[in-house]
Amino acid sequence: MSEDETNVIIEAGAGVVWDELVQFCVDKNYGGIENLSIIPGSVGAAPIQNIGAYGQELKDTFLELKGIFTETGEEKIFKKSDCEFSYRSSIFKTEVANKFVITSLKLKLNKNPQIITPFKQLEEELNKQGINDLTLKDVRNTIIKIRNKKLPDPKEIGNAGSFFKNPIIAKEKYLKLKNSYPDMISYPVNGEHIKIAAGWLIEKCGWKGKRIGNVGTYKDHALVIVNYGDASGDEIFDFEGHIKHAVELKFGIRLENEVNIIS
Repeated sequence: MSEDETNVIIEAGAGVVWDELVQFCVDKNYGGIENLSIIPGSVGAAPIQNIGAYGQELKDTFLELKGIFTETGEEKIFKKSDCEFSYRSSIFKTEVANKFVITSLKLKLNKNPQIITPFKQLEEELNKQGINDLTLKDVRNTIIKIRNKKLPDPKEIGNAGSFFKNPIIAKEKYLKLKNSYPDMISYPVNGEHIKIAAGWLIEKCGWKGKRIGNVGTYKDHALVIVNYGDASGDEIFDFEGHIKHAVELKFGIRLENEVNIIS
């Protein structure tokens, strides 16, 4: 770990539980990853899909990572510019997928953090608490409360979190859809593109809480596919195909998987 007056650089091993790292940083008042609280998984998995939540993404604080190519044993350091980070993707999910093992990563965090609460649900929950001077701990605890309320615990019911990416569409197409569906949940990306909440699309197609055999969407969050019993990979694959078809038929939007499917 190194630091100056404004920033601190943290290095964490790939096997560290991600949320334990978040907890450590919040306790130290190091800002930049507090909105990524209780995302399941390890530190080494975080860069693969550039994890993100509530207005923060890993790439925002990412500095570099170390790892090993599995075929040659060659060690390599990937700087941020090498990683090809994008929405829920990176070079580790594409070009070097299954060819490179991440061993550690470095993050550059802020010792004088700015509190980021851009999402309506988070803002509303914080306002309910009537806290005047928000801290990182306030944000983390509130996000944990929200996520525990709407997302299933993978220790209790099998799931991989958000199964689909929030699709990004052209602003022109968005405006046409918004005219027909005024309650559409969306977020601006830039002047030409809008991100649509995939969970909203799925729910509007009647798939929230729907179950076929041992597979279904979670009752409180349509974006999460859950395994209610001994569902096979083929059953889950068929189920997600039905959801994609329904959304494309109704909205003309093709959902993309956020999870990796290994055949």
